[in-house]
Amino acid sequence: MSAVAQYLQHLAAERRLSLHTVEAYQRDLANLIRLVDDRPLAELTVTDIRGAIVRLRGKSLSAMVPQVGSPPPKPSSSFFSGFASQLTVASLTKPGLYAPASVRSDMSPTAAYSAIALAVKRCWLAYAKPRLPNHNFDGEASLNDGGQAKIAIYERVEGQKLGRFAFRVEINASGSGSTVESVNVRLSEDDSERLRADIARWADGGEGCSA
Repeated sequence: MSAVAQYLQHLAAERRLSLHTVEAYQRDLANLIRLVDDRPLAELTVTDIRGAIVRLRGKSLSAMVPQVGSPPPKPSSSFFSGFASQLTVASLTKPGLYAPASVRSDMSPTAAYSAIALAVKRCWLAYAKPRLPNHNFDGEASLNDGGQAKIAIYERVEGQKLGRFAFRVEINASGSGSTVESVNVRLSEDDSERLRADIARWADGGEGCSA
């Protein structure tokens, strides 16, 4: 299954978007592929997709997406930007695992922080069976600049208060919601992908821990 098909399946099955919305995403992706001369999406960079957005803003799509009796659908530049970030961090690296480094949440930064921080502690740093043994949690939230928050996971080091920096989550206000970005420094690739998949689900209002 292609990356596009996996992404559309994720939108329909996991995010439960309507058929109309999924079809709109599919049209946007088709337009994007045309604008980059049918290059594989996995090879595109953020610069490539930003260039496509500029081209879309400067020309009509009537020749690209003919619609009898109705105007052509207007592509979403914010969608292209979001999809670009997901592609460039190999968000679909494993079947069924949606693990982008950046996601948008409908929650405010402080609400997203509360949901994600509690879930990280419960799913990854629980005292009884931690997914990340020998790691510490640190985090803070603020209402400044519309709201912002940070979560940090440290690998314990004897003699150091927190330890060595291993993974961080930054949450910033974005429109009526927030943007949640994660950066891995020291976790294994598998742990990083699964934690990012959890964060994407929690930011979207989901619950539970990855398998």
